[in-house]
Amino acid sequence: MRRAEHYASPMLHPRPFYYLENFCMALAWLRQRCGDLLNETEHAFIARFHELPRESAALLVRMIGRKGDLFRASKLGYSEIGCPSDAAAALIELGWVDREPPAQADWWPDPSDVIYRLMIRPLCDRLRLVFFGNFRQDWSQFVLADLGIFKYEKVPCDPATRAFHTREHIDTFHALFLCSQQLEESDDIEGLLRMLPPPVADNEWLEDRRRKLQFRIAQCCERQGDLVLALQIYRECGYAGARLRVVRLLERLERIAEALQLAARIREQPADEVETQQVCRMWPRLQRKAGLIPQRSRPPHGWSTFKLVLPLDQRPACLEQATAQALSQAEAPVHYVENGLINSLFGLLCWEAIFAPIAGAFFHEFQAAPADLHAPAFHGRRAAQFAQCFAQLESDGYRDTIRRNFEQKTGIQSRFVFWNVISEALLRSALDCLPREHLAACFGRILANIRSNACGLPDLVQFWPAQRRYRLIEVKGPGDRLQDNQIRWLSFCVAHGIPVSVCQVSW
Repeated sequence: MRRAEHYASPMLHPRPFYYLENFCMALAWLRQRCGDLLNETEHAFIARFHELPRESAALLVRMIGRKGDLFRASKLGYSEIGCPSDAAAALIELGWVDREPPAQADWWPDPSDVIYRLMIRPLCDRLRLVFFGNFRQDWSQFVLADLGIFKYEKVPCDPATRAFHTREHIDTFHALFLCSQQLEESDDIEGLLRMLPPPVADNEWLEDRRRKLQFRIAQCCERQGDLVLALQIYRECGYAGARLRVVRLLERLERIAEALQLAARIREQPADEVETQQVCRMWPRLQRKAGLIPQRSRPPHGWSTFKLVLPLDQRPACLEQATAQALSQAEAPVHYVENGLINSLFGLLCWEAIFAPIAGAFFHEFQAAPADLHAPAFHGRRAAQFAQCFAQLESDGYRDTIRRNFEQKTGIQSRFVFWNVISEALLRSALDCLPREHLAACFGRILANIRSNACGLPDLVQFWPAQRRYRLIEVKGPGDRLQDNQIRWLSFCVAHGIPVSVCQVSW
């Protein structure tokens, strides 16, 4: 017996089939921009999907958007679709959905309930991969954007900006995804290495993913104690941090001369500040093990430290927020910003460069950052655009650009702009109190290594608006030590005359 209320939906949308419209839009986009990459099965699916009755197509999209492959008919109640059995008939005829016999187990709530199995999940996942360029995002991105929950920058797209340029790229990404899943579930290193696709010579961001997976496999080898194989993989992968792991493994294998030789090369030509910091930490120990007199070159840190004692009965849930309140004064307010302030100012000034329509950077309209954000060539591919942005710091032009983008881009997703942190009042104080020389230095450091330098910034900022000055404050509670990336930022601030302090809080 069918009852209308049984299929009623708790909420009514002004466009009941909005999700179906979005899915059809995605399929049209795929056929238009990536038709040459799709195989016959995928083309056939798109063609037949558009021939389905609307209710059947809507039910399929609903099932695709949910987790798993098994669905109880009683849980497929959507008012705009009506009876799920009627809607499923066309899907069963195409073989896209199968009707399973009802479960007979004692725990099954209703043995008479009809069970449907979605048979085309892999095909739909492959289409999702071609559209988004990753398996992280799903079709709900359309809904979130449609409802205004997320807003994205509109970047012009053309065939050159596609995530994949050949079918081999799609197959390689899918193989990397399966290999990554296997890594989470199994310790079979030999099987993982057989699954790992060969190097990708014509797709930089895809090759970077492959190298990262190699790095993770090498880490798994270390955990299993196979240091020789781990050493071999680290040497092959070329991923950030791999050279330092080679030094550590050579040391563990007591091949000290080789470790010292590689460490010396890293000291002479470090890839970034991370390598410099960590190899300097290894260097005295390696020298000592090699029978040499250690060269200790640990300079004084140079930043000031002060103490703050809070009442014993007021241990806060957020130490940084409590510290900000304790230090704040009417003439010198303190804000808890962490990575939010400097990154936001950088993102607002360099908005045009970050969202430049560079080939291989933006695959679809739901990206908060270019796909090659962490690639070594990210800056070089946009050198002219970033140069124009940084040139504005030579005058007061940067203020107008930052204010304009703050007003015009409010709420648009960006990997750099923390809309929940930055406010008009905070922005005004920052532009009044932070010298352009300090901004230029900090922005240059972020751009030099976004993966490492966009985090680790001091927790608090204190402004003296009347004097147009400020200071950054890193907060540390009892037993909390400075992290490596925090030390690097503190050292950088000292070297560039940026006022910074460490506040040691106790009760």
